[in-house]
Amino acid sequence: MLSRCGRRLLHVLGLSFPLLTRRPLFLGPHRLMKPLVVFVLGGPGAGKGTQCTRIVEKYGYTHLSAGELLRDERKNPDSQYGELIEKYIKDGKIVPVEITISLLKRVRTVNANQFKPARK
Repeated sequence: MLSRCGRRLLHVLGLSFPLLTRRPLFLGPHRLMKPLVVFVLGGPGAGKGTQCTRIVEKYGYTHLSAGELLRDERKNPDSQYGELIEKYIKDGKIVPVEITISLLKRVRTVNANQFKPARK
């Protein structure tokens, strides 16, 4: 089952996801349901990027890295959040979730056609 934080994040992003169970979710005879969103979590150097590359290649997902989005936004001179992100990172603090979510929403809106499920 998703945590309260996970459910809130999906809600804010405008996504829905069935409750996670230990059993596979079936659409019909012998067809597994493909999750809409997959979160890959781990510490620095754990292989998140490697696993995401494999997931993209095998299942056709679009990979969004919150860290990459924050770094790109920080470097953008016309950024609405650049200075704020820089301050949080310099102070060793976590960037507020509202900023990260707004960046994810922006990418999702700009590239809306990339987020349609891949057919196999």
